Amino acid sequence: MADITDPQVVFFSNVYLRPLMEVARDLQLRLTDAATEYTTNIAGIISGNVNADPLIDGRELEGVTQLTKLDLTNTLTHLNALLTTLDTAGADALRAKLTVRPPNLS
Repeated sequence: MADITDPQVVFFSNVYLRPLMEVARDLQLRLTDAATEYTTNIAGIISGNVNADPLIDGRELEGVTQLTKLDLTNTLTHLNALLTTLDTAGADALRAKLTVRPPNLS
């Protein structure tokens, strides 16, 4: 078996692949945390609300759009879809092999 020493391949691995896998790992950790928080705490609180009910967070004056219950539930659906994609067979082992730095969840 021959070693791969081409500088362009080494650059690609170190500048693109490894950092992207670290981002993917961190994203998976954050998505899992958000999905767990929603399922265990948030879903029950908003279960009695209708989809059009707004989230009153006082951020409208900052120019931040107002969210509704439907926005929250749709976002969770998308978060779970991303988690499913990130949880494909072998993905954890591949991310573990390619990552160098510890998770950055700040």
